[in-house]
Amino acid sequence: MTTSNPTAQRYFSLGLRSLAARADTKEPAQAFRLAVEADPTMCDAWMGLMAVDRTRLGDPAAARGLLDSARNFGAELRRNGMVVDPAEGALGLKIPVQMGVVELGMPVTDVIYARAGAAVILAQAGFLAEAAEELTRLQREVTADSPAQRNYLRYLWICLLGLAHRWPEVLSTVSDGREPLWVSPESDGAVRFWQLGVTALTARALVGTGDAHQALSATRTALASEDFKLVQASLIVTQAYALRATGDEEGAVKLVRDARAWISHRADLDHAAAGLSLEVVTAQSMKTRSDPWNPSSGTTAQEIEQETLDRQRDVVLADAWRELDGLVGSPDVKSQIRRLASKVEMDRERKLLSEELGEEYSEEEMRLSAIITGPPGTGKTTGVRILAKLYYGLGVIARPEVFEHQPSDMMTGYVGQAGIRTNKLIDESRGGLFFLDEAYGLVAGDGEDQASRFGREALEVLLARIENEGDKPLREKVVVVLAGYDDDMNRLLQVNPGLPLRFPTRISFSSFTPDELVAIAESVAARSREELGEGVRAYLEEHNKRLAEVSALDLKGRMCSGVDLMSNARFMRTVISGARGFRDFRVSAVDRSMLSTEEKRALLRTVELEDVRLAYEETLRVSPNFPWSEWHLLADWQAEANG
Repeated sequence: MTTSNPTAQRYFSLGLRSLAARADTKEPAQAFRLAVEADPTMCDAWMGLMAVDRTRLGDPAAARGLLDSARNFGAELRRNGMVVDPAEGALGLKIPVQMGVVELGMPVTDVIYARAGAAVILAQAGFLAEAAEELTRLQREVTADSPAQRNYLRYLWICLLGLAHRWPEVLSTVSDGREPLWVSPESDGAVRFWQLGVTALTARALVGTGDAHQALSATRTALASEDFKLVQASLIVTQAYALRATGDEEGAVKLVRDARAWISHRADLDHAAAGLSLEVVTAQSMKTRSDPWNPSSGTTAQEIEQETLDRQRDVVLADAWRELDGLVGSPDVKSQIRRLASKVEMDRERKLLSEELGEEYSEEEMRLSAIITGPPGTGKTTGVRILAKLYYGLGVIARPEVFEHQPSDMMTGYVGQAGIRTNKLIDESRGGLFFLDEAYGLVAGDGEDQASRFGREALEVLLARIENEGDKPLREKVVVVLAGYDDDMNRLLQVNPGLPLRFPTRISFSSFTPDELVAIAESVAARSREELGEGVRAYLEEHNKRLAEVSALDLKGRMCSGVDLMSNARFMRTVISGARGFRDFRVSAVDRSMLSTEEKRALLRTVELEDVRLAYEETLRVSPNFPWSEWHLLADWQAEANG
């Protein structure tokens, strides 16, 4: 207790008389103000001032005055023969407790409630760290023997965590199974209100930790069982945040409008009405805060996620450039892909510039879909995978994945099902790259047969989806790449006038030269730490030249070179794989028990000329594409083999 201050006591008594006279609040407010000016340690004068001057209920200075003088709670009231009404509080003072969730008036009935009320005012004014210090002290002082106070402080602490957007801690505090959330709830009538607030806050914490769907479920359940309007408003605002997080902006706006029907102004409602989202917070983002009670003092979870994503994109982009540089031959393809990547990068920067300038940006300028043409085995699929990595690395798709399909995957069932199937396959490719190989197969029929009808239906759906991809978020966007022979793709483009517009980029792969095929064979062997033996390179050069001289119809009636008939790089991979088999069969008959490590390495990891010759001939012989009737060089090879 402090030494009595007669001047302050006189002003306090005057304030009580003015208050009792039921006059306006100006006189008692002035009297109580003069009392605290004369004696700042007069707790009851601070309470009187706050009771009659509502502006003081949001005043941090008044809250600190109440907090610093709380030890003198009730002294002047007792001196003036007054008692505290447990329902109304000292001098009718009720501290409005909203704390971002449900607003309730809490009577100030003793020193604990006075200090807690001061902490509430500080918290709601933004002084969260200061409020946390006082609430921490109070929770240490108040035991389970005072369940009502204990429960009140527990509720305030959870609300304080919510104000600080410490959402993971809100959830862990509410779901902590080590002790009940409430002490003796059956004897504390206020617990019902605290639980309502916790329910609303828990749902908001679910949104704030990225679990919007569970938050929607929780709010719907709570709304179905609760008719307390203020709680409903809080739940509806939370539901709006959850819908916005799932991408349902229209639903979010409607809910906010519904909440306005009975609450005209409230901070969280105003925030949601402004189209703002609830920031997601993680344990990792909380660790970056310089002040754990200040949400803006650290790196946000979104920023951390973006930094991580940027690093991932940089790694994938570098990998894509390495793969592109590592392609054998294909100088024109490399140049085309580099130009396309440069255009995509500049389009993205132009889009960002337009956003900064407040200008509209037409997504028509950033057409990402492409057509890739070329004979089989020339690296079209590899090129598509590189393209997906480049698009991901440049930040224009959400994942560097290629979803490869054939026309037969889409042309199935009955009329109408092809479109359904196509939509399903595109949906499964969201965020990545949808690759349709041999795309001409969609329209390869005579135009009247069932396959043609299915194919055209699938093509129409494909074009419609491409048209609607522009303004979608990355996780929803799909880039489509079509591939096939040059002539086939030219015919496909003539089928629908919209196709050339939807696919402005065309990347053309060419047949590999005989020397490039040899380089591919060497690369295939090197990937398995193997070597080509003496004479193998010369053999492959010579026979690949002979193969390139062949010209015949493939199984689909297209005139092709022998290299294209045998699928270019795929042919070399098959030859080297077959040569390994012949090598292993040959080596298995050799006594290897006395060989040195180096001798074993040479024996087990070298593909000799004989192995390659046998594999080359066998690969040609078993190929359904190869025209033996026109292959006059086989006799020469057999003669060579027979010496």
